[in-house]
Amino acid sequence: YKTSQTSDLAREIRDGLSLQLWDYLQAVRRLLYPRAEALGGLYWDLKETKKDQGLARREAIQAYLKKKPAAQAKSFMKDEDFEALEARLEAAATGILQRILRGDFSLTPAQCLGPRCEYREICRYDDKPRN
Repeated sequence: YKTSQTSDLAREIRDGLSLQLWDYLQAVRRLLYPRAEALGGLYWDLKETKKDQGLARREAIQAYLKKKPAAQAKSFMKDEDFEALEARLEAAATGILQRILRGDFSLTPAQCLGPRCEYREICRYDDKPRN
């Protein structure tokens, strides 16, 4: 479930700006079901009652898409696109982990979330948009 804004979550995941859902998929795969194939992960937005934002393999959920044709199509992708996205997200997460282990906490966000940023009141990033 998700209580914060999920307006364009699929794009944020594809751009490597939101790794939380992918991290959950990896944790489930590695810790609970190491021999299973992940079909995807979707958030259920508690405020908007939408459950079709995230990332998932289109071929694996055809029955769902037939029942709900208005689903967020950008969240569902071909197997090869899903696997390519997983590889990019793995590289992004590894890069972030390496920076943390080196003690590199420089303020270089790929995208400043401005008004949506939970740290906007204390942020020291100079190029953030001003309200």
